Amino acid sequence: MKYTTSLLMAIAGFCAISNVVKADERVIEYGSCVSYDEKYECSKQCAVTALQPMCVSNLCFCTNVGVGDCKENNNKGCVAICESMNLESTGCSDGECVC
Repeated sequence: MKYTTSLLMAIAGFCAISNVVKADERVIEYGSCVSYDEKYECSKQCAVTALQPMCVSNLCFCTNVGVGDCKENNNKGCVAICESMNLESTGCSDGECVC
């Protein structure tokens, strides 16, 4: 009985920790992303929030989905951003996120 209780407590603790570790998917739009300066500002703003920058349709987005940008083939991040705009995505193509 004591072993069963300890085992159940250990499982409950693990479940609680795994729920805390799992982060919600986030996508935040920050503004224009056309010029070099705007792309730099996009990267800077995303770094402040510890999110990955990605420019899509000349807009800056920061996301915690995937790693990197489309130049690094981050299809997950691209798809998440497109879905946040209620658009379908084919993912990254030629280094760009396509919605």
